[in-house]
Amino acid sequence: MGFYNSRPIPEGFILKSVTVRRKARGWFVSLQIEDKSVPTTPIRSNSEINPLRVKGCDLGINKLVSISNGKTIANPAKQKSFKRR
Repeated sequence: MGFYNSRPIPEGFILKSVTVRRKARGWFVSLQIEDKSVPTTPIRSNSEINPLRVKGCDLGINKLVSISNGKTIANPAKQKSFKRR
């Protein structure tokens, strides 16, 4: 049985989880690692968030993007499929 190490685990990283799968082509192992040197993002409380300054967008299939100001951008891939029909 062969073993292929696609890349080494960098120094300073910790192992979070291991997934072992058996497929038709053989066994596969996936490792999830974490870099502890990257600081976590600070979490703000609800009292610190000004709703008038919050911006956002939602990605979808029928509409590519829906922006928090109410505008939408059509999905060009979806428009092509409608033209073919």
